[in-house]
Amino acid sequence: MIKDSELDALIICKKCHKLHKVEQLKHGEIATCSLCNTVLYSCDQDIIKKGLALSIASLIFLFLTNLFPLVQVDFLGSEQYVTITKTIITLSHEGFWFVALMVASLIFVSPIIIISLYITLFMLIYLKRNKDAARKMLILLGYILPWHMSDIFLISILVALVKLIGFVQINMGVAFFSLLVFVIINLYITRAMPMHTLWFQYQKNFKDEKDD
Repeated sequence: MIKDSELDALIICKKCHKLHKVEQLKHGEIATCSLCNTVLYSCDQDIIKKGLALSIASLIFLFLTNLFPLVQVDFLGSEQYVTITKTIITLSHEGFWFVALMVASLIFVSPIIIISLYITLFMLIYLKRNKDAARKMLILLGYILPWHMSDIFLISILVALVKLIGFVQINMGVAFFSLLVFVIINLYITRAMPMHTLWFQYQKNFKDEKDD
């Protein structure tokens, strides 16, 4: 039976599924698949520090997004401020409990869980503490990252604004720009620090370390 420690020394190409043995790289080096030349993982000595800083910034912008108005709608002299919290409450009061629950889960709860996992994970890897907990967090991240849909939410807001802009006067609120920055940061984290890169950093930092 193959042990977990032996599996940690292997990586599979996400494109052609060829299995490779993980090799230690120097700063700036990239490992590619020997069959299809797809990037398998890379080595950036500062990636954990960058990830931690970006995750904390992302959490701050997420709270700003939920605290301030997204847009101000002016229709025939009547001003209305639209916030995420107000939208969820309105949906629930109108009887759309399931829709309100889904919006709250995908736009607020899920991002907070993911960002909190990122912050905790980066801290554990950086401090080389609690190897087993860091491993479980990486596995959990792999399962829940597809539910991080803040970018889809931003696109839906833009589509709605385009349809309304000819009928009402719309002013962007603080939360809209916070959401925009939040989405950009999270897209960067996802693209620059994919799961295979995080696994490589996990294996590198915890090499020869015993589980706590």
